[in-house]
Amino acid sequence: MKEMKKFILSTSIIKGIIFYDESRVSRLIEDFVLHIVGPIREEKPDILFFSTKTDGIWDEKNPLVQIRLSYDYEESQKNLIRRVIIKN
Repeated sequence: MKEMKKFILSTSIIKGIIFYDESRVSRLIEDFVLHIVGPIREEKPDILFFSTKTDGIWDEKNPLVQIRLSYDYEESQKNLIRRVIIKN
């Protein structure tokens, strides 16, 4: 993620970013938005984000996006607990 952010911030021709699934970028609920999207938006406020799970422009302030991030995080935590239980 850090390398991607550096590349985007250092390249002036990038106008948009497409990612497959925000839950696959990071397993933490706030990580992607706080550490990647936020700094990029500060330096390049006109850059557009797109996700294969969202029609149109992806916006981290959209309530549906926030719900999906929360749900994906919860599912990730459940899977982690299941893996720990299976190991023991």
